[in-house]
Formats: sequence, structure tokens, C-alpha cells
Amino acid sequence: MIWHAGLPAERDGDEIFETPNHRLGSLLAKAGWNGPMLARLVNQLGAENGISLSYHRSSVTRWLSGTRPRPRSPISWPRHSLEF
Repeated sequence: MIWHAGLPAERDGDEIFETPNHRLGSLLAKAGWNGPMLARLVNQLGAENGISLSYHRSSVTRWLSGTRPRPRSPISWPRHSLEF
């Protein structure tokens, strides 16, 4: 295992690949959610906290492949469930 930008990664020749996020995939499966549902929830929580986000299914696909979203200013996410 190598580290790239402070995160675990894999190397194939000259290319560096991020490690897939199996934990996120497991959590989605356990919750019965899909990519669009997670993206919608993240966007909704952002809006409730005054942050404009525009994540989509493809964003979640990238997260599952190991890509991490760019950090944003620290906020406190509400601890309540949302209905879809």
C-alpha cells in the first residue's frame, strides 16, 4: 500500500489509484440507499446549513471508487433523519 495526498492508494505502473471505499458501499447497502438518494441527502443537509452543494449519482460513484470530495469549511451536521 502506498499513500497519495495523505490517503491510501494503489499503484499500477505509473498510475496511482485510490483505494475503493468498501465501508461506504456497505453502509449504503445496509441502509437500503442508492447513489442518487445519498447525493440528494448530502445536498439537502448542505442547504440546511447554508452550503450550496450539487452532488449527483456520479459523485457517489466516485466516492465509492475512493475519490474524496474536496474539504469544505467545518460545519456541524444536524443529527436527524430525512425522508426521501
